[in-house]
Amino acid sequence: MQHMEGRNMDKLKYKARAKVNLGLDVCGRLPNGYHKVKMIMQTIDLYDELEFNKRKDPDIILSVDSKDPLGDIGNNLIFRAAKLMKEYYSIKEGIEIHLKKHIPVAAGMAGGSTDAAATMLAMNELFELGQTREQLMEQALRLGADIPFCIQGGTALAEGIGEKLTELPAPPKASILVAKPPIMVSTKEVYQSLKADELSSHPDIDGMIEALKQGSLQEITDRMDNVLETVTVEQFPVIAQIKDFMKEHGAMNALMSGSGPTVFGIYKEEQEALAAEKAAQVRRQALEMNNPEAMLKLASQYYSGDGVEGDKKKAFKYYMRAAELGNDEAMAEVGMCYLNGEGVNQSDLQAFAWLSKSEDNHYGYYNLAQCYIKGIGTSIDIEKGVFYLEKAVEGKCLNLFEARKQLIDLYSKGYGGVDAKRKMIMIQEDMNRSSKLFDDLSAMIITKDDIN
Repeated sequence: MQHMEGRNMDKLKYKARAKVNLGLDVCGRLPNGYHKVKMIMQTIDLYDELEFNKRKDPDIILSVDSKDPLGDIGNNLIFRAAKLMKEYYSIKEGIEIHLKKHIPVAAGMAGGSTDAAATMLAMNELFELGQTREQLMEQALRLGADIPFCIQGGTALAEGIGEKLTELPAPPKASILVAKPPIMVSTKEVYQSLKADELSSHPDIDGMIEALKQGSLQEITDRMDNVLETVTVEQFPVIAQIKDFMKEHGAMNALMSGSGPTVFGIYKEEQEALAAEKAAQVRRQALEMNNPEAMLKLASQYYSGDGVEGDKKKAFKYYMRAAELGNDEAMAEVGMCYLNGEGVNQSDLQAFAWLSKSEDNHYGYYNLAQCYIKGIGTSIDIEKGVFYLEKAVEGKCLNLFEARKQLIDLYSKGYGGVDAKRKMIMIQEDMNRSSKLFDDLSAMIITKDDIN
């Protein structure tokens, strides 16, 4: 349903909401060439903003805030809707319409149709025509099959060519993540390419209607299906990749909306959708911009399960991509994955090779030292182990305490050159200072706790 933002005698603001198809089936072709559909439509909280102002002259003026140009004004659905209203209801005055575009263009989300619906509703209000929504929906069909639903809004079964609407109960509250890949899809061409008679299966629309009546989000999402995917996904495999990504990142299910290419995923909790959105942004940056830092971040998310389902194999894949692009930290992580057999078959030789490639990375230095000291993937060389331990300590590695203790032990055994004794004393003094600082801090915390 279109939402009216504000109203006075000469000015109105409307939110024109997008739609998705929870289920879309094609049941055959009519003699006039149109396809018979059976689908469940749902408005979502993604909307365009439209501002309407009366004019004293008879002109229709349309402007837009969008990176996408308006194109041929005469074919624009907003302009056509305004023209239809003026002609059918003999409106003498003109109207100025400004559109702030948020719904992706040519996305299968009825962006143009919902803007046209908002235009008809706004003009009905502004010019005090007194028409019911049903009367406006009847006129709207002259412009497009989706526009009557956009006027009605909510949740509905659409049949015929999409004009026969039956209101349905709204699904339980959930969060939706929407993703549109940078491709254009022709709805006309998709329907023309669809081999409806050869479809091996059809969406369970009746089952979804029952699930809506029962208020079961799980049953609803289990039945999400769209026969047009048989055409669009075959042409654009990225749609399937986006669906898989959303499901891997917590979506109960994901589906292409309409003829595509937009994909939406349904999440039980908002934080799950936000986490998936965050992961998608990182992945896009990593893959589209070939950014090793972004790949490293994505790998770390998969490794730790931060905002995504933990997956060591995927973590290793992205660590490796970042490493191949020259990221030192990623090289060290690849080495550790090989060393511990995480996400890849364990290999001491590969572990040593990748840790050796990592330059100016103190985490990598510490672990490379262990390779030399313990003979992991290489011959034992204690002096080289000491060398890399010293570099790790110098860089304040994460294993600083262990590295210092190990160095003291090796210095005491005669490793580390002629300055070994002096270096051992310096490390011991550093450790003593750190220990005293920790004790002082602990005392402060205890004192504060006692006061409170």
